[in-house]
Amino acid sequence: MAHEIPGFSCRHWWQMNDGRWVAFVECDKDYAHRDDLKGPVIINNKRYTCMGVEFSLRNDRFGQQHSKGESIGLVIEGPI
Repeated sequence: MAHEIPGFSCRHWWQMNDGRWVAFVECDKDYAHRDDLKGPVIINNKRYTCMGVEFSLRNDRFGQQHSKGESIGLVIEGPI
């Protein structure tokens, strides 16, 4: 079975001091670990490479699973 690329609708973009971009999105489904989101993603119908989850509104579980509907910030490689 082919790997399905996660798709998100970005509510806000934020550029960090080091020039990286963070896309503020809601999880499209449950993820067992934040590293599961590394790799190709679709944001607002455009393909990007996700370098990882920068933050989660559920910081008590940071580095753990992310639940469907949870607000997270994805670090995006390259310009948006």
